[in-house]
Order: sequence, then structure tokens, then C-alpha cells
Amino acid sequence: MRPTTAPRWYHVRLFVLPMLLLLATLLPAFYVTPSYAQPTAAAAYVGDYSPNTRIEMRGSELWFVRTPYESALQPTTDGTYIFATGWLVGRQIKFVPNEANGISILLQSDDGSWNEFARSGEIYDDLDPSLRAALAHMLEHEIEQRGLPAVTLYVHIPGQGMWVGARGVSNRELGIPAVPLDRWRIASVSKVFLAVVVLQLVDEGVITLDDSVERWLPGLVPNGHNITVRQLLNHTSGLYNYMNDYFISQVLADRGRMWSPYELVAFANAYPPYFAPGQPERWHYSNTNYVLLGLIVEHATGLPLAQNIRSRISEPLGLYNTFYEPQETIPGSIMRGYLGNRDITSLNLSYAWGCGSMVSSAEDLGKFTRAMFRGTLLSPERMQDMRSFVPVYGAWHARYLTYGLGLMHDRMGIAHAIDGQPRAEGLAWVDGHTGALAGYRSAMWYMPERGITIAVGLNQMYTDANHITTAALNTILAYQEQTGRISSPSDPDGRHRAAPTAHHSHVSRGCKQRGRRNERIAHAGDCTRTISTERLSA
Repeated sequence: MRPTTAPRWYHVRLFVLPMLLLLATLLPAFYVTPSYAQPTAAAAYVGDYSPNTRIEMRGSELWFVRTPYESALQPTTDGTYIFATGWLVGRQIKFVPNEANGISILLQSDDGSWNEFARSGEIYDDLDPSLRAALAHMLEHEIEQRGLPAVTLYVHIPGQGMWVGARGVSNRELGIPAVPLDRWRIASVSKVFLAVVVLQLVDEGVITLDDSVERWLPGLVPNGHNITVRQLLNHTSGLYNYMNDYFISQVLADRGRMWSPYELVAFANAYPPYFAPGQPERWHYSNTNYVLLGLIVEHATGLPLAQNIRSRISEPLGLYNTFYEPQETIPGSIMRGYLGNRDITSLNLSYAWGCGSMVSSAEDLGKFTRAMFRGTLLSPERMQDMRSFVPVYGAWHARYLTYGLGLMHDRMGIAHAIDGQPRAEGLAWVDGHTGALAGYRSAMWYMPERGITIAVGLNQMYTDANHITTAALNTILAYQEQTGRISSPSDPDGRHRAAPTAHHSHVSRGCKQRGRRNERIAHAGDCTRTISTERLSA
């Protein structure tokens, strides 16, 4: 009988199976999951973002949630993510660190540019958390009540800090939420920048307030030898405002046209003046005045107006989101401007030139306002000149408004205190300026009584920005009354912070240097019918 032997396959099995088990154990050590697919990398992005956004990890998938919308985020090989479902399906986003030591979510547009879609935490959080929450709630209420696309707000309170907030959408078509460093066309607030440059030249002895238009711009304006720089600044020149309905109809007929400031002046010269220069008890707001002031600056310095503003104001103050349009190239884009439901952003701003062609952000306007009233930009003598206010004699049906050298003085509608008693009269008065231009409204104000600075930007022409100003002031005053933390203009930098009262604990963290923001989406708007002067004028 032959001895029994194991089949050949049996010996193979005894050798191969242990080897397969060994390889299964060792292979993972040699294989590295790509970083874009690692759950641990994605987990770093989980959390709450502003506005109203949450990133969640569901199993091994990253999810984007902005109620009621939500979608899984599919990783790509280049570190970005793609929306898997819904109205953003196929669009890419990426997570990047931001200057506030947080994370920003950037959304890619059709043209390949990236814009900030949301960011973790609050960007600026110097103010007490309860006041920040109250201001944010106020913005949300105003947007809902007034049907606004977006609002941006800057607040600075001496001794307590600053806050910049934004609510709503900067682009209705794409649903892009407004963020605190959004930029918009600030309209006639541009006049304050130009006025500061003119007064700096007065400080330097280059020009005087009593210089005539004829001296600097010979033959350009009829009766120019009787019109002074001071009268241009405070709108007592009597010169016709070139931005009438007929002029605006020409702007709308050719929206890309580059207008020369000399064309703007020539248009005004075709109409008789409202009154003789400096005529007693007469005042008329005229954009022509500030076109002429811009030309005087250029003739006096030999430099373009845009360069004067940049070298004298924007660069020294670090206003990284402030530009003179269209002479300066704006990286990225601005909030879309709306007239009702119509996007009317696509206008060449040369038609507003020195009287209203600047672009800025809430923070930049706030920094500029504070620097001006702290004496950083002008001498005490020139600041006193700037605050030499004259009556406007019922213009715009204003009850309290007076006008200085590029500066307004007005009374806000301050509510009663939290105890029901009237607030002190001094709390209602503010210095600054407002603006209205093709789809945008602006306001920048300083309250001398408490040293409070507020800057507001809206991308809706139909709503007065002072509604937001008043609501913000009332919110701040109510907070100060409740906590006893009364601010003082003698503490402009917030270096001597008031001690917290028993009512709350104060949280304060210093703001870091802010640089240029990420690009926003730019799309051409369209307007299909004529818009009246007051809806387009600065």
C-alpha cells in the first residue's frame, strides 16, 4: 500500500495564506491617504461660520449647512471641495486661514475668481459680546423691516473697542452673503476726502480759502473771479448742479463712457447759477463745486486727484479697501448696487468724479472718520474751519442740518433712555456726511458728546442710511445706560478701558492688522429705463 501524501495545492495554501495575511497587515503602513481625502483634515473645518453657516462631519463626509440648504462636499485632488447637490451643485469652495486667526470659506465664481462665502467666528470682537449681539440683531431687524439686500456697519466706542458687522447679500443673483469688509460706492462721502485734501493744502500754504476759482482755473467758470474755494467747499457758490435729469439720461444711455471733469463743468455752465456767489441766506448743494475743487487740487499739486487722495489719506491711514474709481484699479469687485430689484452697478463712475466716485468699506470709513476728528489729518485751525457750519435754509426739508467745509452737522432721532426719560440733547448731534449714488447709500458720523464713530453702507438706493445710523446709536446708548459704561471722546484709542460694572463682564481682544480681502464676484448689471437725478446723484 502506497503512503498517503497531501495534494500539491495544500502545500501552496499553507505558504500563500500566511503571506497574504502579512501583506494585508503591512500595506497600510506604506500607503498614505491623500490629504484632500483624509477625514482628519476635513475635521479641522467643522464648526460654526458667519453668516448662519455650519460645517458638519457626517460619517466620513463633510457637509455644508445653511438652513434650509445643505449639501455634502466632495473632495477634489487639489484640496478644494465641490457641492454635491442643490442650488450650488458643481461649485467649488475651499477653506483658507484668515487674518483673524480663523477660517474663511471661499466660493469660486463662474469667472474663476474666489470670494469669501463665510468665516468662522466674529471678525472684530473688541466690543462686549452683549453689545455685539444687540448690534447684529439690529442689523437683521433693519434688513427684514426695510427689505434691504445688505447692510455693513462700523462702530467704534472709546474705551470699549470696535465692531464691524454685515448682514444680507452683496449679490442677489448669486446669493453671496455680505461680509464686514465688503466695499461699496460711498457717493458724496467722497466729498469729505476731497475737502480734507484741500484743507491740507491750505495748511501747507499752497492755496487759501479765499483764493478764487479764476486764479486756479482761469476762464473755466463764468464769474469765477468772485467764487472762492470756501464757497465751493460749503456750497454757497450758487453754481448750477450739473447732475440734473438730462445729464443722468446721457449717463444711462452710454454707461461705459469716460467723462472728463471739464465736460461736467461745461454741462453746468450751460445753465444759469442759482444765486450770486456768497449771497446772504442762500445755499444750494451742487456737485459742480467738488468737480472744480478736484481740478484745483490737480492744478495746485501737479498730480492726479486720485494720487493726492491715496498719498495723503489712504496710504498713511492704511485704508486698503479705499479706491478712486475709475482711475484706480479695484482688485476683485464691490457689492452690487440696487434700485429696488434692479441691479444698476454697471456705470462708469467718471460721471461723479471729485464729488462722489470713491469706493470704500465700513472699516476704512470708520478709520478715516476717527483720524479726522482726532486731528491726525488736519491742524486744529483747519478742523475749526471745517466745522464752520452754515444753514442750508430748508434744503431736503432738513430741520436741523447745517453744512461746513465738506462736513455736515445734523441731529439724529435719538429715542428716550431705558428709564423712559428724554436723553440729553447733546447725544443727538453728530458730524459727518451722507451719500446716495446709483444703487448705494452711505453715512459716516461722529458723536462729539461720547466720541462714538459710526459708518454705514447699503446696497439699496431707496433706503436712507441714517435709519441704520439712528438704530445703531440708540442700541449703543441703551447699552451704556444699562451697564453704566459711558464713553468719553477723551479716550479716542480705547487705551483706558472702563472697568466692567456688576451687570456684565467685559471681553476685549485687540484687533490685528487687516490686509486686502479676497476677491469678490463682478458681474455687469443692467438698467432698462431712465432713473431720476435723485436716484443717481451723489
